[in-house]
Amino acid sequence: MAELAERLRRLRAQAGAPPEPVPVRTAPTVDTSPPAMSTQSALHPPPARVDGLKVLLRRQVARSGHGAVSNVAAGPPAEGEGVLIPGPTVGVAISSQAPGTEISHGLFEHRELLAMPAPVPWLWLPDLHPQLLPTDALLHFDTETTGLAGGTGTRAFMLGFARWRPEGLEVRQLWINALGAEPAMLERFAQWLAEGAFQLVSYNGRSFDAPLLRARYRLSRQRDPLAGLPHHDLLHAVRRRFRREWPNCRLAEAEARLLGVRRIDDLPGAAAPAAFLEALRGSSAAPLQRVRAHHFQDLVSLAGLLPRLCELAFQAPRSWSLQASLAVRGGG
Repeated sequence: MAELAERLRRLRAQAGAPPEPVPVRTAPTVDTSPPAMSTQSALHPPPARVDGLKVLLRRQVARSGHGAVSNVAAGPPAEGEGVLIPGPTVGVAISSQAPGTEISHGLFEHRELLAMPAPVPWLWLPDLHPQLLPTDALLHFDTETTGLAGGTGTRAFMLGFARWRPEGLEVRQLWINALGAEPAMLERFAQWLAEGAFQLVSYNGRSFDAPLLRARYRLSRQRDPLAGLPHHDLLHAVRRRFRREWPNCRLAEAEARLLGVRRIDDLPGAAAPAAFLEALRGSSAAPLQRVRAHHFQDLVSLAGLLPRLCELAFQAPRSWSLQASLAVRGGG
């Protein structure tokens, strides 16, 4: 270990990077200590540091023959392997049965902190973005809607995000059971986004979730809180890497193959509009709670997917682009 540490110090000096620990896991254990830096520096690390770290990462990959992380194959993890997600038992989805709290008429909120080890402070997936991504600034968001076609008449009746904190994964959800509560839900979600200088992470969110929310904020005459925020859509990276190997690249396929998640008695996302309609009619709230449990797992899987993709990119760098093929733009 001492010899390896000395080697890394020499590599840092050659690359011109400052003498700080390289944010890459060198064992199945996870570094949970967050970087001591301001929000501004977290979102925009110095170019010299980024370039130096890239050089170090490439040299380390070339020297070892695989990534500087646990050697996990690009498929469902075997029993006992170190996996960030999927929960108390490897391969079993996390279930949240909490009913939520009604914070105003027809608007419900649920917050939960999962005792999961946070990933390393910085993540780098060159196929997604050429720069290092600060883990604690990433907001993994998702919606459940009244329809899958989009358009002005489609509403989001459930919003949520997952965010890595030093003590674990924080999941927040908002949902409504009355149409009149939608403006209050949008306002509450905007307040959450104003808590920090975040970067958005989604799965098909650039094409669906963000445009839909933009339309709903406009119709509610509220400012769009997603406007101007960097937005990283993982669907594009997954498609580029696995579209020739998988039957499809839906989130359910990605979480099963990369995280080992097996959902039990899960309500399909396509059934969400009907469940919301039942809640509106007052016939039963049980289907809506099943939608909330489905949405909860979507957020947890989304938060684990980016670190997992980074692991695979380190293990097989030639299978991933060394230059970003998708420019990160602001405004959703």
